Amino acid sequence: MPGFFWWGVTMNSTEVRHAMYQHGFAIIPVIGKNPAIEEWQNISANTDTINLWPGLYPSHKNTGILTKYTPAIDVDLLNPEAAEAIETLLRSLFEERGILSPRIGRAPKRAFLFRTNKPFPKLSVKLINRHGTAGEKIEIMCNGQQLVVHGIHPDTKRPYTWLSGAPWDALHVKDLPLLTEEVASEFLRDAVELLTAEYGYTIDEGEDIGGANGAADWGHLINNILTGADLHESIARLAFSFVATGIPGSTVVTRLRELMDRSQAKTNRLKDWQDRYADIPRAVRTAQKKLEVDIATPAAPGPKPEPAPPKPDLPKPDPPKPEPSELPAALWHGDVSPVDSRPYLVEGLIPEEGCGLISGQWGSYKTFNALELAHCVMTGRPYLGFNIRRPGGVLFFAFEAPSEIAVRLQGALDHKGDKRFERAPFAWHVSLPVPLTHPRAADIIITMAEPIAARLKAEFNLPLSLIVIDTLVRGADYQREGQDNDVATTHRVMMTMARAGSALHCFVFGIDHYGKDASVGTRGELGQGGRRRRHPRLPRRQKRTRQGEQLPARVAQAPQRAERRGIPLPRAGGGDRHQQIQRGRNQRRHRLRRGSECAAEADRRRRLG
Repeated sequence: MPGFFWWGVTMNSTEVRHAMYQHGFAIIPVIGKNPAIEEWQNISANTDTINLWPGLYPSHKNTGILTKYTPAIDVDLLNPEAAEAIETLLRSLFEERGILSPRIGRAPKRAFLFRTNKPFPKLSVKLINRHGTAGEKIEIMCNGQQLVVHGIHPDTKRPYTWLSGAPWDALHVKDLPLLTEEVASEFLRDAVELLTAEYGYTIDEGEDIGGANGAADWGHLINNILTGADLHESIARLAFSFVATGIPGSTVVTRLRELMDRSQAKTNRLKDWQDRYADIPRAVRTAQKKLEVDIATPAAPGPKPEPAPPKPDLPKPDPPKPEPSELPAALWHGDVSPVDSRPYLVEGLIPEEGCGLISGQWGSYKTFNALELAHCVMTGRPYLGFNIRRPGGVLFFAFEAPSEIAVRLQGALDHKGDKRFERAPFAWHVSLPVPLTHPRAADIIITMAEPIAARLKAEFNLPLSLIVIDTLVRGADYQREGQDNDVATTHRVMMTMARAGSALHCFVFGIDHYGKDASVGTRGELGQGGRRRRHPRLPRRQKRTRQGEQLPARVAQAPQRAERRGIPLPRAGGGDRHQQIQRGRNQRRHRLRRGSECAAEADRRRRLG
C-alpha cells in the first residue's frame, strides 16, 4: 500500500495516481492525450496495478480519468471571451451543487469534471467561428471516453493545471456536481444558443453518420484531415464511412495514412499528428466493431476475374542452413548426473521448477496444506516425511479469503517445528491486475515476483522457491458459466503458471476445487493435465450411511488414469454411462453394508458358541 502523501512536496506520477485512486477516480496511463493500450476502457486500477504501470508502460507519462462515472465537459473554444462565458454558464448551473475546478491544458480551452450514477453516451456539438474556421466544439464525455488530468500537454509542453483543486489534492469524486444525460443535453442547447447569439458562432452542419449506409460528406472530412482541423473526429468518421461501404480494413488504414501524410498538421503540430497517425488502426477496428464487420471481410463481390495461366513449376531454392552455433548441443549419457538432471524442491515429490495443483473438494483443508508446505519450505522441516532440498521464501497470491492468511500463517509459525521467525520469508498479494487467462498474466506475475525475490535474497539470503495461487477459479476470473471446464481456458492458466515458474526458477502451485462430481476430478482437468507436474489430491471428509456406519474416504480418480484403464470418462448428466457409474457406486455401498452385516452376524454366533 502507498504511504501518506504530503501535498507541499513534488509528487511523481505514481504517487499522483495513488492519490487519485484514493480519491475515488478511475485512472489510466496515457501517452500525450491518448491511451495506447488495448481495451483501455476496461482497465480497473488498484494499488498493485498502479505500481506496475511504470514498468509495463514506461512511455505513458501522463494520467487520464475514465469518464464513465466522472463525465467531463470539455470547452474546446479558442475565443477567450466565449470560453469564459461558457464557464460562467456552467457555474450558474452547477456551482451550488459541488466543486467546479477548471482543468487548463491549452488556454483558453478548459474542462470540468462531474459525477454521474447512470453513464450516458458522448454528447458534442461542432462549431464554426465568426471567421468561418471550423474545428472548435463543446464535448460532454462520458461512457467510453477519458480525460487527461495530469502530465505534460503535447502542444504547449507545459503541465496541465487545475485552478480550484486537483484530483490528487483537494478534489474528491464525492465533491463533484451530479450530471445526468438530460441536464447535459439542456446545458449543450443553452451553450449553443449563447455562442451563436453573442459570439458569432454557427453550428457545423456536417452530416452525422448514423448507420451502415451513411457514406456522408467525404469531401468535408478529407478536407479537415488535409488542413489539420479536428483530426480525431474526422479520422473516426471517415473510417466509419469507409468501412460502412464495404472497404476492407487494411485498405481503409492505408487510405487514411496517405491522407495524413499530406496533412498540414505534419508540419504545424507534429506531436498531435504522430498521435493521430498511430491511432488510425484503432479507429478502423472501432468502426468494424460498431458495424459488426469482420476485419477480413472483403468488399462487395464483383465479377470474378479470369484465372491466371498456371506458372511452370520452378525448383524451390534450399533454405539456408543454420549455423552450428545456433543449434542446441546434444547431451550424452555419462556426462550428466542423474541426480543433478532433476533437482527437487521436496525430495522425490515436488521438482525444483515447474507447476502443479493442490486440489480437493470444498472443506478439505487445501489452503492449510499449502501453508504447511510453505512452512516446511521456509524452515527446512520435512514435508510429509520428505526432505526439503531447496529451502527458500514463499510468495502467496491470496485471492480467496485474503484476511485469513496472516492468522493461518502465524498459527503455523507458532506451533509447527522448532524454528521461530521474527519476520518470516513470506509475502503475499491479494489481487492480480489481470486474470490468469490473460496473455500477459505470466509477465505480470514475474514482474510482481522479481522485487520479492530480490528482497528475499537481500534480507534472508534465500531464493524464491515456492509460489502458491489460491484459488485458480478466483484468479482466472471466469466470465461465463462453464468456462472453468473449458479445456483451452484451463490450458492457458496452466501455461501461465508454467511460464512464471520457469522464468523465476521456482515451483508454482495452484489451489483448485473439484467440480460437483468428485470422480471426474478438477474442473477442466483435461486441459490441466498437459502442463501439470504434480497434483496432490486431498480426500473428501468421511460420510456415514443411514445406519450410522462410517464409509472409507474416497479419493477422486483422474480422468487420465481412467482412460488408461479403458474406462470412458463420466460426465454429469451424461445419459446411460452416467447412470451405469451411479449404479456401480450404489452396488459398492450395498456390498459394504452387507459385508458389515455378515461380520456382525458371524461375531454374534461365535459369542453364542
